[in-house]
Amino acid sequence: ARGSPRNLRVSDATTSTMKLSWSAAPGKVQRYRITYTPAAGGDSKEVTIRGDTTTTVLRDLEQGTRYALSVTALYASGAGDALPGQGETLEARGSPRNLRVSDATTSTMKLSWSAAPGKVQRYRITYTPAAGGESKEVTIRGDTTTTVLRDLEQGTRYALSVTALYASGPG
Repeated sequence: ARGSPRNLRVSDATTSTMKLSWSAAPGKVQRYRITYTPAAGGDSKEVTIRGDTTTTVLRDLEQGTRYALSVTALYASGAGDALPGQGETLEARGSPRNLRVSDATTSTMKLSWSAAPGKVQRYRITYTPAAGGESKEVTIRGDTTTTVLRDLEQGTRYALSVTALYASGPG
């Protein structure tokens, strides 16, 4: 008897791993073949595991990536039907580092920082007069790590913050 596994479940996703589990295929399964491909395109990879196992952890995956998955039971007489599914790794999120202020004038200052990890979509820069007052913010592209704040109040100290913004939320 050949058949397909059932009920593919993806759990415990991290930025580089995901756990797959499924209900066993009927008959005497020798091995399971797990195939996974980035849904947006890329090289397909596969692993095989023992036929008496119905769980595995995929490793060395790309962060923040959706994968097309399939699990196929392999029998002595050939392969059963593939069980398709999808899974997604988590996005690496974090904070920019090493905020530096330079080239200050009476109404401008240049900010620069070290990039946050992962796929930053945008950076949000918030600046508020340290003695109190209205906060302002600007956003810039995620591949940029420098900006110039303009129209600042002369002789004013500012509280500054830079936040990385990801598809899944702020860092």
